[in-house]
Amino acid sequence: MRLLFRIHEIGSSGRIDDLRSVVADEFRFEDRKKAALVVGGVEKWVRALDFLWNEAGARARTQPIATAGDRLALDRCWWREAPGEGRFEIENYRVTEVDAAGKLRTILLFDADDRVAAGEELFERYVASGAEGMPLGAIEFLRAWNEHDLVRSRRGLCDDFVLHDHRLAGMGRLAGPGAYFASVAALYQLVPDVRIDCLYHVAIANGGRVSVMRTSGVNTEGGEVESFFVLLALYREEKVSRFEMFEMKHIDEAVARLEELCS
Repeated sequence: MRLLFRIHEIGSSGRIDDLRSVVADEFRFEDRKKAALVVGGVEKWVRALDFLWNEAGARARTQPIATAGDRLALDRCWWREAPGEGRFEIENYRVTEVDAAGKLRTILLFDADDRVAAGEELFERYVASGAEGMPLGAIEFLRAWNEHDLVRSRRGLCDDFVLHDHRLAGMGRLAGPGAYFASVAALYQLVPDVRIDCLYHVAIANGGRVSVMRTSGVNTEGGEVESFFVLLALYREEKVSRFEMFEMKHIDEAVARLEELCS
């Protein structure tokens, strides 16, 4: 988010008091890291940044991770002391939310090993904001999929659900929820903690959307699994009627396909 760059620009220039001008009246700051567990308003947040920037001489580096609509973002943040000092380094995930006026409404900090919790917070806040028309069935499908609850996940699919995997090493065409969930059950066996997360939405239409997704987990042999793909989802009667999966380099093809199916 551009606002985050503005905040770091203000802080690194020493104008800490100017930070109050970029936050909403209802601003809330929560540091959920296990060693912190701090909750407060703008004054507590400003004091924390004042310590890092002006007393510790630290500077931040950020890596964008995901967005959810126009107002929510997840990034990874590293605070390091100025070069040559090397006394400390702080790493965390950060969920930020802005209001309709573009002012900072919420900052939530999570431990460096707690990306799942940060991602779930991002998603649930997106749902609370209205999720840009995503139907309840699709929301419950994703929640249940990540909880490995196939029975509940099934309720989010239409009876004539179809998956078409266009990827080179994909599954091809699977017709019906049964065929699809057989493949999901096999994946659960291979990667017991597997989950899927939306990184950002590419296009949203009346009845569907195209999103960039991430699959992650640790397989039964202890190896980390991570893959990225483009997902086209179609909705009907508050449920998912169709998934189509594409390679990352075929985002434009997925968007064109969405326009074709929704026209």
